[in-house]
Amino acid sequence: MRLFFTALTKEEPDINEMETDGIISSRLIMDQSLGMPSSAIPEEDLLEIRSAMYHRWAQTSKKEFLLCKVHDACFREGIMLFPGQITRGVIYVIRNPFDIAASLANHNRSTIAEAVKALCDNQYTLSNSRNKLTYQLSQYMGTWSNHVDSWTNAHRDNIQVIKYEEMISKPFDTFSKVIDYLGLSHSSEDILSAIDKTSFDKIKKQESEKGFGEAPLKVDSFFRSGKVGGWQQELSAEEVRMIIDVNYATLVRYGYISEKGEVLV
Repeated sequence: MRLFFTALTKEEPDINEMETDGIISSRLIMDQSLGMPSSAIPEEDLLEIRSAMYHRWAQTSKKEFLLCKVHDACFREGIMLFPGQITRGVIYVIRNPFDIAASLANHNRSTIAEAVKALCDNQYTLSNSRNKLTYQLSQYMGTWSNHVDSWTNAHRDNIQVIKYEEMISKPFDTFSKVIDYLGLSHSSEDILSAIDKTSFDKIKKQESEKGFGEAPLKVDSFFRSGKVGGWQQELSAEEVRMIIDVNYATLVRYGYISEKGEVLV
């Protein structure tokens, strides 16, 4: 998605130079904004301070809006990370958790079984190491459905949910929705050109030639396959059932399973 926005204004978009305002959980951004090391802040106080920092960042920015990547769930323990009054809009890219499992395993350098467990863990948190300081702040995720519901409930009147699967199956219609939602002025030709410049094959080729700076250490390829339905060759029946049991209602709501629990993707 970020590379698509970059491709709207650049002839040759670079996966390592995207025209957005970074990932919101960057420890460097936090440290610079606070004027002190975030490592000095107790973990239990961090979420509230982050929320206040983003509020100040939005108020003092000279840009019309800041376009940021977010991994976190929108709220935790009653604290909303991104209050509505500072949020111009939310583009939530949703993907079926069956395919996410293998992708997450690759990202975390874990087994698929461990990734499935994470998608079903209501306390799951990224960058939560107690043994070393990471480049990113800890990011509460919860279960797959916890995460989806946190955003769609908190910003129900101002959110554009985009299915990853439809980015693949009908890219023009899907990315046009994003442009319309944000009120941007780009022609059909601009959108088609940006889609072409950011095809999965071209992104993967860039990574193979010069690497991807955001990839975790020791990951062979960040852009792994990009396919829809690859879970059928990678997940066991028990792993599929575990995901369904924990995330049933949200899976039905977004058409990923039937009410009978049959996987539809």
